[in-house]
Amino acid sequence: MGDRAHFVIKRHGSWSLRYSPWAGYDLELELLPGPAAGLAHAERQRADTTFMNEVLCTGAALVDVDEQRLLWFSPCRADPSYRWAALRVLATTWAGWRVEWAYDGLADLVRAVGEDPAGVAAPRSMPVPPGVRTPEELAARMPMLWLDPAVHPPGSPLPASLPTWPDTLRRAAPGEPVCLVTVARAGTVRGYPVSPPVDAVIGHGPASLDTYAAWEPVPAWPDAPTAGIHLDADTRTAGVWTTRDLAQVLPDAPRLWPGWRWELWQDRHTEHLRRCAPAVTFPGPSLRTGLLTLAAAFHEHRHGGPATRGISALLGLTASVMLDERAVLRAIDDLRA
Repeated sequence: MGDRAHFVIKRHGSWSLRYSPWAGYDLELELLPGPAAGLAHAERQRADTTFMNEVLCTGAALVDVDEQRLLWFSPCRADPSYRWAALRVLATTWAGWRVEWAYDGLADLVRAVGEDPAGVAAPRSMPVPPGVRTPEELAARMPMLWLDPAVHPPGSPLPASLPTWPDTLRRAAPGEPVCLVTVARAGTVRGYPVSPPVDAVIGHGPASLDTYAAWEPVPAWPDAPTAGIHLDADTRTAGVWTTRDLAQVLPDAPRLWPGWRWELWQDRHTEHLRRCAPAVTFPGPSLRTGLLTLAAAFHEHRHGGPATRGISALLGLTASVMLDERAVLRAIDDLRA
């Protein structure tokens, strides 16, 4: 399937597009050494003229030389601690540049070059192949596609097209990436771990409140969530934060949640905790853990070169001796000097 990536290079008032079928998953590891290495990596990719669909794009980076801006996103291994570590290191190795996360994914890069993000929006339905009449026939033709048997029972006739979004709401289990949803109603706050991507959770609209009400709530979650949503049913206000991307769902929130007001909290899980604790609690990302994971990933990804060995040593050493955030930044500065 590949891990497709786009790289956009802006220079001298114009921009060019590059494509890689494999660079999306570990995109941040190519950016870590700094602007020279990141730009060189982007320029090595295949020239392209058209942005791919956002559902196919695993990661992307805009290197804006004119404004000294790096705008990027990648899966970051679905690990909030790893992502935090990558952002902290990039903020130093790209000193003097604005290092920004693309909270709307590929759409943010498309907007940055003046194009219409609707052109890369993920399709929300797919045609059923000709001659396919039942869920069983579809499973035989497309075994990777899963249909909810509660919606499409075995033997039932399929429509001409099937919705591909939002994913069915499913309660998450400890150890898997989770969007932690908290619901405030009549002075009580309850928490629910949900497994689909955060944009799909939002896509279910206010009807999802009935789904959560049927689940057993959790007062705490043991791992750092990858995203969170706080729903205040009394005031009809909601906030969302994420360490991934929102796939252009928030502009559609007024239609999906009529009468509700939504706020984007970027990756500020602390804002979520402010609304839901102490009734519901969860840990934030760990910079030390993230640096250790990032160091191992960088070493495995890139074998060779003094710059590679240096940044790997930095990450491992910093993580092993880290006392606080300032110690991390001092260690990075010492190595660069």
